[in-house]
Amino acid sequence: MKVWFNKVHDSRRSLVETDDPVIRVGRDTGNTVVLQSPLVGKQQAVIRRDNGLLTLENLGINSCVVGETEVLGGQSCEFSPGDTVRIWPFTLTFESEQASPISRSQLESHLRSIMASLELRVHRQLLERFDLFELESSQLGGTESILMLEENIEDVCRELNLFGDENLPLLEEVVSLLLQDLMINQLILESGNDTVPMGDTVTAMGANEFDVPATLVPERETELEHLVGFVREQLELEGCRDLSERINRVESRMNDVFPRVRPHLHQELKRYLILRTLKKDLKDTVFGFGPLQDLLRAPTITEIMVVKSDQIYVERDGVVELSGRRFISDKVTESIIERIVAQVGRRIDKSQPLVDARLPDGSRVNAIIPPLATRGPCLTIRKFPAYRFTMDDLIELDSIT
Repeated sequence: MKVWFNKVHDSRRSLVETDDPVIRVGRDTGNTVVLQSPLVGKQQAVIRRDNGLLTLENLGINSCVVGETEVLGGQSCEFSPGDTVRIWPFTLTFESEQASPISRSQLESHLRSIMASLELRVHRQLLERFDLFELESSQLGGTESILMLEENIEDVCRELNLFGDENLPLLEEVVSLLLQDLMINQLILESGNDTVPMGDTVTAMGANEFDVPATLVPERETELEHLVGFVREQLELEGCRDLSERINRVESRMNDVFPRVRPHLHQELKRYLILRTLKKDLKDTVFGFGPLQDLLRAPTITEIMVVKSDQIYVERDGVVELSGRRFISDKVTESIIERIVAQVGRRIDKSQPLVDARLPDGSRVNAIIPPLATRGPCLTIRKFPAYRFTMDDLIELDSIT
């Protein structure tokens, strides 16, 4: 167990390593962790380890704070490694040598960051070949420009040896996530107008004509179609009541089903799926709303928060989580923010760096760019749910009687 501690307002941290199941903290030199301050008791606290969890018992008069919980003298509190413990005027962090389990959202965020890094490499090479911003403004989504972009993406992937043997283990990890995204996008497309109320501007913004590549290979597309059908059977999606439930089931159970899918994914099909996704994401960046494209049309997401170009958070079922998606650069982020605010007839630039607007469906858009945003462009989109509550729903939820 590693114990890091430092005084408040002092960035220098001290480290104590111990294997003892009981860690004593106080100002007395006989303690495991010695905090030299008259404000700390001689034996201020005892921390006991048990099955990966920690329990702090406050032996002093002054209170301690574990995370956000105040622990008074004589009281105890259970916490996990990584939580912050404050014993005034010190802050302590207990770090377990055992690797903590990775949650599904953390793993997804990591895999998306891998894909974003690949897209950034390809995008840089594309910029050396032609002006993507001129392509976007002069031939917005035209068939010829899309075909040219896709062909250049294939050339760049060959130049970078993206599918070389040294990258195969890395690419192997992202295939499950890409197949999950493909299934969710197809579920949304299949739902069509059933889940998009009239005037739903945000969902309409997410409508994407770039899902199917212009350079598609019919044989591979047929294989993907059969594979998606097989996964749908394994997940028993037909028994779900609505689109949101189907999407939630795909997101929560894809990792359980994927071992049965893996034998059907031969090397060429994996390569095609990854290249297909790269083309879609880069077309979204050049012609659409970049990494926000899929988030805008997902009915399970109620809020999108772009804190920085490489930090995009979403609210899903009342929980805020890091999406793992990211913009390629601040310049691209600003360009996409301009496209979004243009949907409501507004503009954003250095002379008017803040826009707060209401879309026709009631959803809110708040955007801010430099020089007002000191850390880079920021954007928040508060979406209204596609499903509108009926009187029966309100009665069932006990909102009315």
